[in-house]
Amino acid sequence: MGVWYEKGVRFSCTRCGACCLDHGEATAVILNEGEPERMARLLELPVGRFLSKHTRGQGGFLCLANRGRACVFYSEEAGCTVRRARPLQCATWPFWPENLEPAKWEKDVLAVCPGIGKGRLYPADRIEKIARSMKYARLLEARGREGVP
Repeated sequence: MGVWYEKGVRFSCTRCGACCLDHGEATAVILNEGEPERMARLLELPVGRFLSKHTRGQGGFLCLANRGRACVFYSEEAGCTVRRARPLQCATWPFWPENLEPAKWEKDVLAVCPGIGKGRLYPADRIEKIARSMKYARLLEARGREGVP
């Protein structure tokens, strides 16, 4: 395979919330089709109310709103308050395609995430499957937004 993670990566979410904070470059959680409805159901809100209260537009995408530097659904006491319905972007952390670049992993991901190196061993093929799911979701979103301001 020849990738830096060919022997796998141990990862276990510590629910510290570090990935839920704005770190400058990656500041938006982009919502995929069906995710607002799923989150609204969990929160027992009408979809329209969920959208107006908890989302924002950014660069032609529908994104979760922030509260200060944190995701609107992050609580220091409880962690992610929508964990059971969290977006794909959150569920696939830290195995995003861009994070698998060695320099990005070393510089940014390891610095932010205390769950790296702990817990379950993710084999390389599973890591790549997770990364592909993010690429596919982003492609679908981009296609769905072509021509949308």
